[in-house]
Amino acid sequence: MHVSRFFVAWAWAILIPHSVSEHRSKDSISCEGCALCRIVRATMLLVVLCLVPVALPAQETQVCGNSVVVGVVDAHNLLVSGLKASDFKVSSRGAAPRVTSSEYRQNAGGRVVVLLDTSKRMGASAKNAKWRIANVMAKAFVTWMPPNEQITLIAFSEGEQRRFAAADGRKPIEEWLSSEPVSNGQILKGRSAWLDAVLAGIKELSPPQTGDALYIITDGGDNSSEASLERVERELLNSGIRPFLFLIFDKYASSADRAAGFPRLQQLVERSGGALVSLDRNSRLPPTGAGEPQLDSKTMAAMQETTLALEAQISNFYLLQIEGVDSADKPRGWTIEVADAEGHRRKDVFVTYPHRRVACRPQSSPAQ
Repeated sequence: MHVSRFFVAWAWAILIPHSVSEHRSKDSISCEGCALCRIVRATMLLVVLCLVPVALPAQETQVCGNSVVVGVVDAHNLLVSGLKASDFKVSSRGAAPRVTSSEYRQNAGGRVVVLLDTSKRMGASAKNAKWRIANVMAKAFVTWMPPNEQITLIAFSEGEQRRFAAADGRKPIEEWLSSEPVSNGQILKGRSAWLDAVLAGIKELSPPQTGDALYIITDGGDNSSEASLERVERELLNSGIRPFLFLIFDKYASSADRAAGFPRLQQLVERSGGALVSLDRNSRLPPTGAGEPQLDSKTMAAMQETTLALEAQISNFYLLQIEGVDSADKPRGWTIEVADAEGHRRKDVFVTYPHRRVACRPQSSPAQ
């Protein structure tokens, strides 16, 4: 509970005197006794306030696996709204839990941490093409995101992070991204550690709230993180924070990275309830040796479309309440689908959700 609530309650009980009828009673105690009585009443009131649940005016905290954030888009990556609880189908270990309520939250006004890879490898392309795309995508996201969203930016590389707090507004972020050293890639240094950066983003959003998200801009390479993909996935699932990854394919990436690394990244993001999008610079920018790469109108249009689609998915989602799921102490896998009138899975929509249900657990509310 907020500290000021305790103080106001205590002061109210002490400073407000007994009613006139109390003082007129033959059993009334002396003035000194009244003061003592008021202190006792204040103490009792505090006990009551501690025991009675108080609704938080802000976002709900993530508490239990029976409440889940779900995104639904169509084949064109457009939002699908208007779905009812009966339109969702959930299965878990052969059972069929029931969705008891479906609330569509539009422009929810949540919190987003942008994780921008500023490692040296982001400049390892002709004329910094890879970094220029990353920089433009970050600026577009910060500029176009609805004003009610709280945005924090963390620029990361090996052993170093630069943080811009949401409380300071977006102007410092926009000015930094537009500054000459940043735009030209002069700040790029060190090895990449985006998995560690994800853990830092989760910590930034602790304790988590419904609708929290990470937006990660990177080429997917990681050569210095201490955290493993398995640990990052576990932390994302435990927190309920959704990861959205903008992956810039690297022409110089090894075949091992492409064959093993990138599919694992997609798996990580999808299992955690987020989404991965990419802009293959090899197909949209002139190849090395063909002159200076340009962010032409075709590329800019694709980047704008990608950014707006990501912003829409972050800010608009369904909050489902699910009944019939046990309170096991271990995460359980489940499947959430959108069904047609006959109960069959609709193939014209794509559903994003955490693929493992985290067991119910007590969690404290955010400190105010």
